[in-house]
Amino acid sequence: MEDPTEYFDKLVSALEIKAESLERTAIHSLRNHLQEFESSVSTIYSFLIEKGMIQKDPYRNDKSITELKIPSSEMLPEINSQQELSLRFSHYTSQWEFLVKIFHVSLSNLSLKKVQKMMELLTYIRWTDLSTTSSYQITRAIAGILARISQMNDPMAGKIITNSASNLGKITNNIKAELKTITLFLRERYKAEVRGKITSRMNLNVEQYRRKPVSIVDNVKFEFSHNMKEAGWYKELINELLEEDLGTAAEKLRAGVLETLQINKPVDKRKSKSGINDKKNLFQVLDTLARTGEPIRSALLRMNENSRILLERKKSFPERLSDLFSQWFSKSDSRVLYEIITKDPGTGSIRKETLNFTDFSSLTIRKARLIQELQNAESLPRKKAAAADTEKLIEFINTNLNELKIIHRRISGLDTYFQSDEIPSEIKGAMKSSSLSLKSLKNAISDTIKKFNKFKIKREEAAQLKKLGITD
Repeated sequence: MEDPTEYFDKLVSALEIKAESLERTAIHSLRNHLQEFESSVSTIYSFLIEKGMIQKDPYRNDKSITELKIPSSEMLPEINSQQELSLRFSHYTSQWEFLVKIFHVSLSNLSLKKVQKMMELLTYIRWTDLSTTSSYQITRAIAGILARISQMNDPMAGKIITNSASNLGKITNNIKAELKTITLFLRERYKAEVRGKITSRMNLNVEQYRRKPVSIVDNVKFEFSHNMKEAGWYKELINELLEEDLGTAAEKLRAGVLETLQINKPVDKRKSKSGINDKKNLFQVLDTLARTGEPIRSALLRMNENSRILLERKKSFPERLSDLFSQWFSKSDSRVLYEIITKDPGTGSIRKETLNFTDFSSLTIRKARLIQELQNAESLPRKKAAAADTEKLIEFINTNLNELKIIHRRISGLDTYFQSDEIPSEIKGAMKSSSLSLKSLKNAISDTIKKFNKFKIKREEAAQLKKLGITD
C-alpha cells in the first residue's frame, strides 16, 4: 500500500490544482447565476409590493444580515397568513441580496455547511415546479399570488413577471449543477483536512481498523470534537476516509479520488489561453442586451397611455383659451412636449429637459423592436450582427449601451412627471407607473455592462500575453 504521507501530498497538490480550475469555471459561473437569480427575485418582490399583493416589511432596512439564514418553513397561520407570507418573502429576498452583494462566493469562503444552506435557500420556493397544487406550502402560496397577476388588467406586467418566474426555474437547475460540482470538491477537501488535523496524528493501523471499525470511528469523533468541531461532523465522509486509508480496497479508492480531482486540461502556469472566441462572447453580450427590448416597450406603452389620458381630459377655460391663442399666433405643431427632470447616474447631476415626447416615443419603440429581434436567429438584425466583424460588434454594443442609458433616464423622468403634482388631481389616479419595467430595464443594462466589461478584460489580457509571445 502507498505510504499515507505520499498519498496525502498527492491529494493536497490535486486539490490545489482543482481549486484553481473551479474558481475560473464553476465558481465564476455560479456568481453570475446567483446575480441573475437575485435580480429576478427582486423584480417579482418589487412588483408584488407595488400592486399591494404582499405587504412591505417596515423594518426590512433596519435588519442587519451577517449570515445565511433560511426563512421559516412552518405552516402559515390561519390568522394573518398574508402578513406572515409577506414577512417570509421579504426575508427570502433579503437573504438573496446578502448572498449576492455581501457574502463572498469563493472556495476559500465556502464549506459543506454553507453550500447546504445555499441549497436550502435555493429550494425554499420551488421555482422549477411552481404550482398551486405543490406539496410545499410556501411554493403553493407564491404560485397562487402569481396566478392572480394573469387576471389583472395589465398583460405586459404579467408577461414580465411570468418571464421572471420562468427564468428562476431555469437558473435554479444551473445553480444546482454548479453547487454539485463544488460539493464534490469540498468533500475531498474536508477529508484532507481531517487527515491533516486528526487521523494522521492518531497512529491508526490497518489491523486495528479492520477488527473494530466502529470503535475507530468513535475515537476519530472524539478527537474531532476537540479540533474541528466548527467544520461539522459528517460520518459518511469519515467512513470514506478510513476506507481509503485503511480498508481492503484502499489503493483503488485512493486512485478513484485522485481521478475525480483531475481536470481535462491541466493548467501550465507559464502559459495562459489567449485564443478567446470573441464573436461567441460578444453574442452572449448581445443576448443580454436584447433583454432590454421588452421592458422599454412595456414602459412606453404605459407612458403613451398616460399622455393620451392627459391630453384628452376635460380642460379648464384658461387652458382652452391658451390653446386657442397658440393656434392663432403659432405655426401648427402636433408635437407633444413634456418638461421632465433627469438624473445622470454617473455624476449625480440633475437637469431639466424639454422632451419631444412624440418623436421620443416613436423612435424608442422602433429601437426596442429592433433590439428584441436580436434574439431571433432568423431576423435581419441578428444576421447583420453575425456578418459583422469583431470591431463592428464592439462599436454596436457601445453605441447601444449609451443610447439605452439615455432611454432609461428619460423614461424615468417621464414616469416621475406623470406621478407628480403637475398632473391634474382628477386624472392622477389613472396614471400608470412603469417602476417595474424600469427596474427590469436597469437590471438588463447592468447585466450587459458586466458581461461586456468581462469580455474587454479577457480580450486585453489575451493581447498582453500575445505581446509577450505566449499563445495557445
